[in-house]
Amino acid sequence: MKLSTVFLYGPSGSGKSTIGGLLAENLSLPFVDLDVEIEARSGMPISEIFASQGEARFREWERTTLELILTSNEQVIALGGGALTVPETRHLAESAGDVILLHAAPDALVARLQADDEPRPLLTGDARQKLDAMLARRGEHYASFERQLDTTRLSPVDAAWELQILLGRYHLKAMPPGYDVRVQPGGLDDLGALMQARGLNGPVAVVTDENVGALYLPRALHSLQKSGYAARGITIPAGETYKTLDTVSKLWDGFLSAKIERRSTVIGLGGGVVGDLAGFAAATFLRGVPWVAVPTSLLSMVDASMGGKTGADLPQGKNLIGAFHPPRLVLADPEVLATLPEEELRSGM
Repeated sequence: MKLSTVFLYGPSGSGKSTIGGLLAENLSLPFVDLDVEIEARSGMPISEIFASQGEARFREWERTTLELILTSNEQVIALGGGALTVPETRHLAESAGDVILLHAAPDALVARLQADDEPRPLLTGDARQKLDAMLARRGEHYASFERQLDTTRLSPVDAAWELQILLGRYHLKAMPPGYDVRVQPGGLDDLGALMQARGLNGPVAVVTDENVGALYLPRALHSLQKSGYAARGITIPAGETYKTLDTVSKLWDGFLSAKIERRSTVIGLGGGVVGDLAGFAAATFLRGVPWVAVPTSLLSMVDASMGGKTGADLPQGKNLIGAFHPPRLVLADPEVLATLPEEELRSGM
């Protein structure tokens, strides 16, 4: 799995810097404006670099500066409007994360540029004429990016939210320090890498039930082992009937056999019952160990895996014992819903 940096790209006025700052805040990630970084490193405004060194040299500044600021940590980076016209720079960005092209109607771009005092070296003079020429020149290049967002009629706040939907990335802050939610088709195969990126440690115990385990436990274990984790599965019977303290006690025994320590990680791979039990067992083992929710039903993706609610049932009623123990990560892979019966999909809806 490649790094998870988000790159915003597109013509001047499409909103890369403004929207990028909001997106980074929403995701609790650092934000970097590549032009600002170039000015800081070169000691010159962008317009002066263009005037004294030319566009070709500026493109070299973009590539080398991008190489310097890329790290193993996730971040949001706003790119200049022509940065990825250089194949080497485009390869660098696409190898490090997701590139989203922002665009807008020419009238909207011109209006935004006129309201902005920042000089645009390639648009000096008749801004509309220069912009039309630039869009025509780069039209095929911009169209080559698969993920795009039209910001013409979107406020920056709404655009940032639409980007989160497009990316399937969220950060829930209600329970500090918060945790990430990823909605990622095929994400089960990246489980180990996503955990690694968040500094989660092994050994890892994967709690699942007989139904889900038969379908997805081998994939989860393979992903974890591929990322260097020592991992083992703990399978429990399926169904609400087994959402009991007796099952929790068996999970604790399984954690001991898996050599789970306070800095280890527990994963709940399954529907709401598995998630509640795995989270509660994690909350109460060694006074609390980190855990990750990998919901496999639609209902658990939109409800049970959110908010850090964990627990078990008593004979007198549901969820009478439990704890608020937020996961470090929620990974929802929509592809696993293909194996759900229709009534379970309707329940989630």
